[in-house]
Amino acid sequence: AINNGTCESSRTPVIASVIALPSSPLATPGSGCAPSATVLLNASGGVNGQYRWYTISTGGSAIAGETTSTYTTPILSTSTTYFVSINNGTCESLRTSILAEIKSCTPVIAVTSLQTQVGGQTSIDITQVVTTINNPIDINSIKVVQQPISGAAATITNGVLAIDYAGVSFAGTDRLTIEACDIAAHCAQQEITIEVTGEITVFNALSPNGDGKNDEFIIEHISSLPDTKNNKLTIFNRWGNVVFEATNYDNATNVFRGLNQGGTELQTGTYFYKLEFTNGSESKTGFISLRR
Repeated sequence: AINNGTCESSRTPVIASVIALPSSPLATPGSGCAPSATVLLNASGGVNGQYRWYTISTGGSAIAGETTSTYTTPILSTSTTYFVSINNGTCESLRTSILAEIKSCTPVIAVTSLQTQVGGQTSIDITQVVTTINNPIDINSIKVVQQPISGAAATITNGVLAIDYAGVSFAGTDRLTIEACDIAAHCAQQEITIEVTGEITVFNALSPNGDGKNDEFIIEHISSLPDTKNNKLTIFNRWGNVVFEATNYDNATNVFRGLNQGGTELQTGTYFYKLEFTNGSESKTGFISLRR
């Protein structure tokens, strides 16, 4: 009505309409790979043209030109929260938060330890110990970046790592380093350890006749194993007289070739040995059959 101070007009009806807010959109977070990346965010519940994207939870202005259900962020170096609403032309919904996550996409190679015997072989399928984040592994990227410290040969074929200790005089803990990448070239490296174990074997016959067969008294792995490489070998004749002695017997520079301490050939027959270890391990004794 209108009141002029003296009289008042008839009243005219006016309708005050209360319009329900649109429902807030659903939002799907997105992610990108460190150190920096753009991130694609998705929302649903409205139609293109109705969406409003924001950098703050309330107030402020919507990001200009972004009115569809998807929004690609600028390049981010840290995870950032955005907000999205639906505007039906009259009213705007409450805003829904949505995370643009920046995370590490570097593959993870599980810590792995292998075992084998001295002179043996061991292998592992590297694809089974690699976990990738966003992308599948690139099997052709798997490689050895540092060969075993023992000198053994390490190769990778179709993702399978193989280490061969044939002809390598080594026992103990060996190490090598591998690298694996996903198809987006995110790479990781990991050290793999190999426990190489074994026991000495005494070959108690020799025929030092120069034919290249059994010319020396061989104690297999004697210089490879940490517990046996420091040793003392004594050889006696049947009367108990010492005919040969060597410290740190190694089948090469310190080796018994059927000669006594003076370099004279010993006669065909049976001799006896005593092998002692400086680490306190139990001594080994036995006989040697010498044939010429």
